[in-house]
Amino acid sequence: MYNLCSLLLWVAGHFDTRLYLLSSKVQGILWSGADIVIVFVLLKISALFRQRSGKSRIFFRYVLLAGTALLTPALIVVKTPRSFFYLESIICGVQFLILLYTVVVERKGMPEVILSLIGKTRLEKETGAVDPP
Repeated sequence: MYNLCSLLLWVAGHFDTRLYLLSSKVQGILWSGADIVIVFVLLKISALFRQRSGKSRIFFRYVLLAGTALLTPALIVVKTPRSFFYLESIICGVQFLILLYTVVVERKGMPEVILSLIGKTRLEKETGAVDPP
């Protein structure tokens, strides 16, 4: 327990604004990258649903997601915690708005597509058969 307390006291004594900004940049890039993957997968599932139901494509949501992907590396070059906060808020805000909009708009047909995908995967594992494309 003493070693843990000593470690925490050492970190607290050496954790300055520069180190805070560096750790925030690393965390922000990792989280934004994970969010991009999550939103992209959800958009792919949504596109599959829209294709099956004959609806139009969701091009604009992909453009917004690409914009956040292009902004994410800019987190490396920000100079102040405030500018980092604003940029990260814009990136995450747009990503979560895409998620929210997609879930609300596609809520009626999305569960069917997900369940059909899960069902096919289980059937393939159980029988070893794969449906032709």
